[in-house]
Amino acid sequence: MLLAQIALVLTLARVCGAVLRRLGQPAVIGEILAGILLGPTLLGSLAPKLMEGLFPLALRPPLELLSQLGLILFMFVVGLELERGALPQRFGGVLSISLSGIALPMLMGLLLSVGGLYRFNGLPQTSFPAFTLCVAVAMAITAFSVLARILTDRQLLHTPLGSLALACASIDDACAWCLLAVAIALHRHGSLLVTLPSLLGVIGFAAAMALLMPRLGPLLVRRYRRCGLDATLLTLVVVAVLLSAMVTEALGIDVIFGGFLFGALLPDDPAFREALRLRSGDFASLVLLPIFFALSGLNTDLRLLAGSTALLVPLVIALAMLGKFGGVITAARLQGVPGRTAWNLACLMNTRGLTELIVLNIGLRLGIISPPVFALFVVMALITTISTGFLLRPEPNGSAELLSA
Repeated sequence: MLLAQIALVLTLARVCGAVLRRLGQPAVIGEILAGILLGPTLLGSLAPKLMEGLFPLALRPPLELLSQLGLILFMFVVGLELERGALPQRFGGVLSISLSGIALPMLMGLLLSVGGLYRFNGLPQTSFPAFTLCVAVAMAITAFSVLARILTDRQLLHTPLGSLALACASIDDACAWCLLAVAIALHRHGSLLVTLPSLLGVIGFAAAMALLMPRLGPLLVRRYRRCGLDATLLTLVVVAVLLSAMVTEALGIDVIFGGFLFGALLPDDPAFREALRLRSGDFASLVLLPIFFALSGLNTDLRLLAGSTALLVPLVIALAMLGKFGGVITAARLQGVPGRTAWNLACLMNTRGLTELIVLNIGLRLGIISPPVFALFVVMALITTISTGFLLRPEPNGSAELLSA
């Protein structure tokens, strides 16, 4: 039965991804929709007994484990894709745009929580600070991997706009993951003071990794240049990723941070990183991540947003977009970025996609957010990501480095 589940999930994810790609959208949107189609929103409404037969509760744990493994490898690939060399010379300008694009959406998340979303969440065991910080991260996150694919499809990857967007998204994601780690620690330990050992442990582990990698990294690169990405080298890297994930989980954060950290700290050798990205990324994105999407779909019941609750959907979408567009455009214009380019940058930074889904699933799994809030933000993630392709405007040809002046 488990094999049949995986076969069904992979087939439907591939078909939906291909359809959405033909419609000019990232394939990941179709894969997310495939998970929702298999869940209570559609299949559960049309044929509830069939859904229960296809995805019985007894088989959820192995699917959950496979999806967690997929997330670890995917976050490792996200860490690999952080192009540290892509930052323009004026790092301060990039930092100000990125932080402004985080701060204003987080403020919108705070307003939502104070305005009643915390009460709507309906989980009194979840503290207000942990819930608010999780919602703020969900409002502020940018999907780096989906952004990179959109830039590639639009032939913007190696343009000044593409470099600036990737640089801002790198800082954005790094800050968001750190804040999510704080939210998880707050939820698990109850207060910021009690979370300090956990947070200090993660900081210490990251520092130790940063000190160790300059010695270990060159050995891996030399092995790659001598033998290519053979079975031994790939095994060593995967084992190191899993051990790193195990440490961050033991420190009270989450497994995904270990995978992300190891990928981000690997040596900045383009050929080595690209080979790792292709080998591990293909397996994670084609085999394991669709299982994650299926579980997300099983947890997403859009019927919970019926009636008066449906009014929250446009409100959350509007505040999420207002926060991103307002923060990014304001900071970009202050840095001298032309108006159309500032608009396009905000459109790209508004892409949430898969990364948003990871944040939401962590919140749901840990009991920080409830199923109705989960469904609400899944819709927001889909709409904001889909809107990117429609809102982008053609860039002027031959533009110079945007922040070089």
